Amino acid sequence: MVDEPEPPWAYNFFTGVPAPAAAGLVLLPMIMWFWSEFAFLRSPLVNGAMLLIVSGLMVSRVPTYSFKSVRVPYRYVLPILLLVGLLAAFITSSPWITLSLIGGIYIASIPISTRAFGKLKAQMEKRAEVSVDEA
Repeated sequence: MVDEPEPPWAYNFFTGVPAPAAAGLVLLPMIMWFWSEFAFLRSPLVNGAMLLIVSGLMVSRVPTYSFKSVRVPYRYVLPILLLVGLLAAFITSSPWITLSLIGGIYIASIPISTRAFGKLKAQMEKRAEVSVDEA
């Protein structure tokens, strides 16, 4: 994939799950067990399955959101800083629940990012067809 140029509209997406996110996803059953104490989360089968699923997502072509080029508008700086402070407070006071929620939100964002990527790709293909027809 190194030789394939990335289209400009795909800059806001990773191809597959990036390594730091994958590390968090692999640890998710253990993190969830710390606060819930559901015995099945300690099962080698559950953890092995999670490891296989996440490793498959890492090498897949599934588009996931990247926030490489996100610029926070000036009027939103204070609310974003307050949200980051609130997140830090939750991680300090209830780390396992907070990390579980963050992991769950990330997992839920994968189908959403795939759909958004597909829409962008379809729009760009449609524009390319229109520009070829006009020429």
